Amino acid sequence: YSEKGIMPDLVIGFAGKARNGIDPYEVSPEKPPLGTGHYHFLMDAVAVKSIDPVIFFIQGGYEYTLERTISAEEINPGDAIFYNMGIGYAMNDQVTVTTRVSGSVLGKSRFDGHPEGVIQNMMNLQLGTAILVTNNVYLLPNLTVGLTEESPDVALDFTLTYQRKLFQ
Repeated sequence: YSEKGIMPDLVIGFAGKARNGIDPYEVSPEKPPLGTGHYHFLMDAVAVKSIDPVIFFIQGGYEYTLERTISAEEINPGDAIFYNMGIGYAMNDQVTVTTRVSGSVLGKSRFDGHPEGVIQNMMNLQLGTAILVTNNVYLLPNLTVGLTEESPDVALDFTLTYQRKLFQ
């Protein structure tokens, strides 16, 4: 749906994640786990409203995790509800500043159908910027501050993105 008047752009997405990486259920000191060990399916919706030079955005979604049998035991690490909302402000044609609150609520894990553990609520405040370095290269520094006990305290990351049109 395209933005018109007070109505925002609306995008609905679907995605899947495969079991990949090193399986967490076959851990050894030489090979730390890098994957989740489960298949996941996601659905989300994003609404974006622009009032030049500012954009407002909100996203919400659900991640469904398939159970897996390990040593005759059914294991499911739980499903998740995730959200993301904030604003972006174009300082000029080369720099954009963003502020967002993002988070997820992770359900209890289930072993042989019995819930175990606790529901986790992770929430973060993210402050970032996008800087156009050249016509196709962006630098994206981002500071993330955890707002709940389950979230990491602080994270600082830098992403360098190269953009190229495949079909013209």
